[in-house]
Amino acid sequence: MVFDGNEEIIKVLSELIKIDTSNPPGNEKEAIEYCARYLKSYGVEPIVIESAPKRANLVARVKGTGRTPFLLTGHIDTVPADEANWRFPPFSGVLEDGAIWGRGALDMKHFVAMLLVVIRELIAENFKTKRDIIIVITCDEEEGSQCGARFLVEKHPDLIDAEFGLGEVGGFSMSVAGKRLYPVMTSEKGFAWLKITAEGESGHGSMPVFRNSIGRLGLAAWRLSNILLPLHITKDASNFLRNLGSIIGYKGKLLRLLEYNLTNELVVEKLVTNQSQKKYFKSLLRNTASPTLFFAGDKINVIPKVAYLKVDLRYLPGISLEEAVDEVREVVGDDVNIEVESYGEPVQFESNTELFKLIKDVVEREDRFSIVTPYMSPGFTDAKYFSKKNITVYGFTPLRFEGDFSYVSLIHSENERVPVSALLWGKHVLKQIIKEYCG
Repeated sequence: MVFDGNEEIIKVLSELIKIDTSNPPGNEKEAIEYCARYLKSYGVEPIVIESAPKRANLVARVKGTGRTPFLLTGHIDTVPADEANWRFPPFSGVLEDGAIWGRGALDMKHFVAMLLVVIRELIAENFKTKRDIIIVITCDEEEGSQCGARFLVEKHPDLIDAEFGLGEVGGFSMSVAGKRLYPVMTSEKGFAWLKITAEGESGHGSMPVFRNSIGRLGLAAWRLSNILLPLHITKDASNFLRNLGSIIGYKGKLLRLLEYNLTNELVVEKLVTNQSQKKYFKSLLRNTASPTLFFAGDKINVIPKVAYLKVDLRYLPGISLEEAVDEVREVVGDDVNIEVESYGEPVQFESNTELFKLIKDVVEREDRFSIVTPYMSPGFTDAKYFSKKNITVYGFTPLRFEGDFSYVSLIHSENERVPVSALLWGKHVLKQIIKEYCG
């Protein structure tokens, strides 16, 4: 019987979504074992590596004939899902209205399913790879990769010896001025989890204390929520603006002004109408600091002496952690204390490579009149840790959307889903890239 990869990828993705890998707590081992069984079913022998109870990663290798190995990587964990606002249950993996619904459909079980099925297709076609193809499926990406990519890089570096690879987040089409733009992640921001502490005089709630700890910390949170950090233009931001500007005509010249700090938020506000794209633009152009958690007091009638705030700081390539923290300090003032609890450095990869050129050629061949551009991810990916092994991991999990389907707004949101047409197109593109890069 002829193997039907199109039917198979729908089945595999649906089954992966049905396995709840919400992180926290994670419990990814069941899904990893599913992937291991699937690989074994067509002769690929994986290694399953537990990093903690119920936490596991998978590494498998399809042997080539000697050229440098090629990495395909995806994480199997997802953020949690509250079923209340979903059209279909978030772990149903149901196929409805031409899409597969469920948590992880976009982030990023679709790519895990894609790589599993594409490798099976290639083996069924007796494809002879000149490169080892290394498949790495990780846990714990959503909570910082301590049990996932970081664990593998630090504890099992010998298993991951590639020079180039593909992972998240990029390769999804964006509709701009009637054309499709495909951003490929070539850099990502660094992150730092900050603890901002304010101290003041404590006392009884009936006798107010001037500038108490909660008031001072509340003012710091308000400032971070309302005052933008300074504008910075990175190499990838410049390339992205240039490519976007080439699509949207005369308005593109106004976007290019951002490169030279000659304008401000008004350009983004006026020229970018899609709200998800607008948020991305604002994060592309500067460091960002978002207050996320507030802790103070334990009794209604007691003014606490100490209050603290957790802040999610994301900082651009080319800027040090110290410089980014100083920008936050400039906003919140000197009467609070800032402590860095954990951090990961920015990542920046060169785009002038054989693999990036191949991605561009294949995408523009399979979607005529589209444009492929480097871009920077404002979020965190496993590439941050693979880069420690000098592996260039481009964010490219190809999906072609029709119309105004909003990939960005559905990530981590209710009703996450991937259109079947986008999934099948992406599988085809990934297969072509593997055949041409590894053949």
